Amino acid sequence: MTTRLSAEILKIPLAQLAPSPFNVRSIRTLKRIEELARSLAEDGQKEPITVYPGEKDEEYRA
Repeated sequence: MTTRLSAEILKIPLAQLAPSPFNVRSIRTLKRIEELARSLAEDGQKEPITVYPGEKDEEYRA
């Protein structure tokens, strides 16, 4: 269930997120995933994740 936290901020369950076919960034190796996990653990999320309505109801593209 999507929860509206303010006029522009939503708390969206991960199950409702789908990868965007237009996102040029991708992580395809275990090493890159580990690097990303380490960076997030050390520095936190630096930018908000922007999502757009998906093709299905209650789906968002990231």
